[in-house]
Amino acid sequence: MPFGILDTEYIDLPANVDRSYVENMSIGSGLTFAQVLPEIDSRMREFNSSTDPLIAALAIDTQEALVEYTQPVAFSVQAAGEYAMGRLQRGEAMGAYMLPVRAWEVTTGWTEDGLREQRLTSITNTVDNILLGYRVKFRKEVMRRLFNTTEVPVEPGKTTATSPGFAGSGTGLNVYDRPFPSGAALPGGYTHYIRVDTAGLQAALLAARDTLQKQGHAAPYDLIAPQTQIDAIVAMTEFVRTGSALVRLAPDAEEALVDPNVYLGVLGNTIRVRYAIDDFSSANIAVFKTYGSLDTRNPLAIRFPERPGLPDGGRSAYVRSRDFFPLAAASVLSNWGVGVNNRTGAVLFHVDASGSYDNPVIAD
Repeated sequence: MPFGILDTEYIDLPANVDRSYVENMSIGSGLTFAQVLPEIDSRMREFNSSTDPLIAALAIDTQEALVEYTQPVAFSVQAAGEYAMGRLQRGEAMGAYMLPVRAWEVTTGWTEDGLREQRLTSITNTVDNILLGYRVKFRKEVMRRLFNTTEVPVEPGKTTATSPGFAGSGTGLNVYDRPFPSGAALPGGYTHYIRVDTAGLQAALLAARDTLQKQGHAAPYDLIAPQTQIDAIVAMTEFVRTGSALVRLAPDAEEALVDPNVYLGVLGNTIRVRYAIDDFSSANIAVFKTYGSLDTRNPLAIRFPERPGLPDGGRSAYVRSRDFFPLAAASVLSNWGVGVNNRTGAVLFHVDASGSYDNPVIAD
């Protein structure tokens, strides 16, 4: 994997291609590949170093294959014995589960003849389109893992292990049965996936606040939903709108003291309502605890493989070209998967008059 030609970080050319070879090849505008490759590399660098703010609030990034439960489980405290040691204890419920990872690829379709005729803007536009596709796919996979109840394969073809969702998702060893941090046992049928009708929505959202609090997540919490659900939440009696730098509220009007660039307002004093998402239109809502951008306690985890020799040890997308003519039939490769990091860090809702919780429909 001869990365580093012309000081590029994210372009993998064939082993028999060196700097001299690249500098003597040109494209349609007369530019040599010594000028083209750094342009592509700079776009890859920007892509690999940026994160969608909502994804950063929801997730961490990690190269660990396992997530260990970090929420404390209360030990039994006993009266000290005079003649014998107390009964030894260990965290029987500590446990762990695996995170998924996948390989992703987009092929450019460039040919030698095409590259000889293309101008630089045409080439960089193709790269921009590919990276936009990766951003869209990345966010869709994050939203799927956030809202979906299903267990997902960790690495298809390599292991039969599955990665669970939040409490209420999972079978076998993935069933969530840990007690509350207070030591109280979970009630029967405990789940963070809830079906609620429109009339009971406000009460259910406020109950989610209480659930997160009982699981040890201190307020405030964040809420995301499509526009139809956001419109219903804004009309609730417990909702207080945020202010604006452009509009002065009446002196006696309540004002939510949150960032107006991120939030519409606050529900029930502790749930910050974000602007509507457009990743899907299904009647689904998430209330979650964010500890900050890419904080290790956030609800989701984005797993990257650990592969020495690849850019950033396997964390970054890169361009691979294996043709004698640079970039002909090149591909943009990336490896990652989205799993749940904190199984009590979010409460998910499906709004429906009857039935059970349904996953949102998120089109590819």
